[in-house]
Amino acid sequence: MFLASVGGECLPENFHERQREGLVADNQITAGLVALTVADRMAAVALSRGDRDRSAEIAQSGEKALRTGFATLSAFVEKERKEVQESADWHKKVFPQSAWEKSASLAGRAFLRLRTKSD
Repeated sequence: MFLASVGGECLPENFHERQREGLVADNQITAGLVALTVADRMAAVALSRGDRDRSAEIAQSGEKALRTGFATLSAFVEKERKEVQESADWHKKVFPQSAWEKSASLAGRAFLRLRTKSD
């Protein structure tokens, strides 16, 4: 999974460290979701034991990338939510949302699906 292996060193130098970490984590979540989707489809159309084994490897790799990215982004989202809640200005409490909220939410839903799939 090439996308999950792209690190902060590949991003422009003018990005802040937090933004670099967030982008890398966002890419890891995207790569994880793509890998899980590919693995599901591959398992559904598998004709041989080798195909099923390969789909399981892809799923494991995807889950690892998803967990790595989610660990970083969930901390960012939680910190930004706290900053919004502590704001004294009411309009800053109503509208703002973390830039990473959508990716973290997608990863969270994927974990629920993985959990129910393994049960």
